[in-house]
Amino acid sequence: MRNGDQVRNITKLISDIRDIKAGTTVPPELKDELESDVKDMLDGAQPPDPGAVQTLITDLRNALADGQLDKKEIFKLQADLDAVLTSANIESGDVKEVVDDVKAILEGSTFPEGSKDIIIADLKAIGQEFQEQHPNL
Repeated sequence: MRNGDQVRNITKLISDIRDIKAGTTVPPELKDELESDVKDMLDGAQPPDPGAVQTLITDLRNALADGQLDKKEIFKLQADLDAVLTSANIESGDVKEVVDDVKAILEGSTFPEGSKDIIIADLKAIGQEFQEQHPNL
């Protein structure tokens, strides 16, 4: 099973974030909060239900067909995304916490030269592994 590859990618991201800590001006508690929230989010996670993922993709394609999103479509997509996260045993509140942590860090930080590229590469590896595990999505 390739989930081990994804776990390694995420572990590398966490490790790189730790390594960057020393060179940033972000208060340590913000970085620690992000690390803790990512671990909490992934604790017990599993592959999402393929049917829920397909529903999200189909509804997203349909919603974007006219180039506009109305409120009804937005609510439907939110529900679809929540179904995907729930099927993967990831709570939407946990995702929001991670997103909020990242926003707080990005808004209040200066990073050492090249460190943003390292994090971007880690995130791309996570995305690529996801695509390889789910080629039909």
